[in-house]
Amino acid sequence: MSFDSTTFALFLAMVLALHRALPWRAGRLVLLAASYVFYGAGEPWQCLLLVASTAVNFAIAWRIDVAKGERKRKALLGAALIASLGLLAVFKYGAFVCGSLNAVLGAAGVAAVPVPGWALPIGISFFTFQTLSYTLDVYYGKERPTRDAVEFALYVSFFPQLVAGPIERFSRLMPQLREKRLPGPGDMEAGFQRILGARQEGRRGGQARRVRGSGVRGAR
Repeated sequence: MSFDSTTFALFLAMVLALHRALPWRAGRLVLLAASYVFYGAGEPWQCLLLVASTAVNFAIAWRIDVAKGERKRKALLGAALIASLGLLAVFKYGAFVCGSLNAVLGAAGVAAVPVPGWALPIGISFFTFQTLSYTLDVYYGKERPTRDAVEFALYVSFFPQLVAGPIERFSRLMPQLREKRLPGPGDMEAGFQRILGARQEGRRGGQARRVRGSGVRGAR
């Protein structure tokens, strides 16, 4: 679901309407559900990666905060780093590693290993480093861990910035999500103007690419 599509504009309008109509706590659940619907629109199974990254860092950050002794805290931080970066490495570089390994195995006459056929999950780098930034902030004492799983899940998956960034620190984004203030007409108007601007830029970019493609074919 592209930000510059009519589908997204309708999706956003529906989410805003539900968020305004419900109490604040229920509105948070609407935003969380909408974020997962948005992220899983193309490949629903990729939501499992988002859940895994969220759950691991939520639990480990909480354990780091209550752990006794620096050795245990470092072990927990190491576990978060291995789990999060390992997940990123598998999905981002797994096919490349297997392909390179097969080149070596083929030269040695050894049977090839299967090459993963999955597509790179969209936004995986953003949510991996966003969850890790939270865990690191807790480890270094810059942030107190939240005990609210819904709050943390929304921080990680908030759909306006999930797939396009930027990576937001917990201390910067979470106060905005905690604020019990509904978007007013001015906020909504500004948001829709940005969407319309993005659509126009996308169309101009598409036209420019078609013109360049025509020029290349003409030169041939």
